[in-house]
Amino acid sequence: MVKRKETNTHRFKGFSERIAAIKIDVTHKIQRSTETPEDEDTFFCEALAKWTELNCTLHFQSFDSEVRQYVQSLAQLVHHKQQVIELLKTHLQVPGSLALETLLDLVVQLARDLQADFYPNFSSFFNIFVFLLNRCWQDTHVLECLFTTLSYLFKFLWRYMVKDVKEVFR
Repeated sequence: MVKRKETNTHRFKGFSERIAAIKIDVTHKIQRSTETPEDEDTFFCEALAKWTELNCTLHFQSFDSEVRQYVQSLAQLVHHKQQVIELLKTHLQVPGSLALETLLDLVVQLARDLQADFYPNFSSFFNIFVFLLNRCWQDTHVLECLFTTLSYLFKFLWRYMVKDVKEVFR
């Protein structure tokens, strides 16, 4: 009888170990950081198309069907920015959503497209993120997605935050 040597590659990791293993590096990440959308496309629309293929949850399909009419071009996105922002806020707060990672990425892409027009909504999104952190504090994947989202938002909105530093700290 041959004894198998057990490896620790599949052992249970505690919460602290999982948190310590999270690596967020938005400054060196190559993922589309220098690319610009073609013609009238937007980062938001490209991400929406990507997630439509990757996320088949009912919750995301519901969001997609509601938002798609507003985001066919940059001009349309800018014109309907408030509707898109409100839809994102609403869908981010759905308890137990399986589309949370997708929606967080879409928030980043919207901020990337709108920049100064997005910044006035940063604090309300930040409050939603804090709510999600309080609700999902034991889910390391959600924590990583939220902190990655915040990192990207800081990266794309830092110019506006510097001008408004007192409000940012508040």
